[in-house]
Amino acid sequence: MTQTPIDIDRMVREVLAALAETRLGPPTDNAVEPAAALGESMHVADESSPNELTITSRVVTLSQLHGRLNEIRRVVVPCKAVVTPAVRDELRNMNIAIEFASSESLKASGLLRLLLATSGKNMKSTPLVDSLASSLSSDQIEIVRQDFDCAIKAVKCLAAEVRTPNTLGLLLTRHVAAALCLANRNAGVRAITGIDARLVAKDAAAVGANLLLIDPSGGNTFRLRQAVAEFCRGGVRPCPENIKEELA
Repeated sequence: MTQTPIDIDRMVREVLAALAETRLGPPTDNAVEPAAALGESMHVADESSPNELTITSRVVTLSQLHGRLNEIRRVVVPCKAVVTPAVRDELRNMNIAIEFASSESLKASGLLRLLLATSGKNMKSTPLVDSLASSLSSDQIEIVRQDFDCAIKAVKCLAAEVRTPNTLGLLLTRHVAAALCLANRNAGVRAITGIDARLVAKDAAAVGANLLLIDPSGGNTFRLRQAVAEFCRGGVRPCPENIKEELA
């Protein structure tokens, strides 16, 4: 059977996701540089413009670009991002340039990235998750979806990702207590739980939370949206100075 670019893109994402589960933190200096892998030059992006799309994910796939390339002339990605072959072909066909930016440049862009993860087969692509992702997506928030079979794998991935620039994490799981304990054992991770928007905002500010864990079966869709929206509204919060030594 002939494989389409979408099939190849999907397989690449699966392989990279499997690798991410066994490796915490950003790629090492020995990792293959994306520009070399793609046969393209590496250069730092200039100041943003109306014709520029910034992606903060370390793995850039077609699904992240869908419906966002109208009038775009340049796509900016992190300096060590992996760009799938399908994305490279699509951008080349549309005459859109790929540029690799430093972490400092991405911080300055102000674009918030929310990694929305689910654990458990029953939570993959449910109407609730799809509705939540759609309601949060905006020009200032990039939603990256990822599904896991178990909470342990989900926590490992999220613990690595929330340490990257402009990134927050959200885990939807029915095993909140266990996932919360696992998450907060990772350096740089400050995880909280809750579905009341007011309390989520208060707790997030108190510890500089960068990861929110919610059991979606514990409340209605409206409350869930409010809680997550409030969590994102605060952006990436710094760890408070009075507890930084213990929690950072």
